[in-house]
Amino acid sequence: MGKLKGTPATLFDLSLARLEAMVGAIGEAHHFSAGAYYQDSEIRIAAQSHAGKPSRAACKAIIDQLKRSGGVDPKTGDPDQPASAYASLFNYPSIDQFAVDQSYAETVDGMITIEVIFERVTESMICKSKLLSKDVEYIGEAKP
Repeated sequence: MGKLKGTPATLFDLSLARLEAMVGAIGEAHHFSAGAYYQDSEIRIAAQSHAGKPSRAACKAIIDQLKRSGGVDPKTGDPDQPASAYASLFNYPSIDQFAVDQSYAETVDGMITIEVIFERVTESMICKSKLLSKDVEYIGEAKP
């Protein structure tokens, strides 16, 4: 524990924790679990559902909910504002990110991928979509 206590968290770490709390609350309100992490130069929002039968419609419904809650239109992939509510979690008034990168918030949005996993004992499927995209990729579709 001493090593952990002696290592300060970065603002990026704090931003991921804020994103995790936000998507976790969205998931709780809509009966799925959700979290966030950083891997391979992507910010990933991961959601998981054990309820209901895995289907394209159910998988896409979770992706759509996460997009709408972040201020992105799932039909177009466009944010309601210049950037999503998720990107705002990576912005700090004490740091002028825009002095370095004029499209900072849009850059953050471009890094976010949403992945949904449906798991049941006999079936599972995954669907994923970039935050700013209307396209959804389905992997390992459940049998009809």
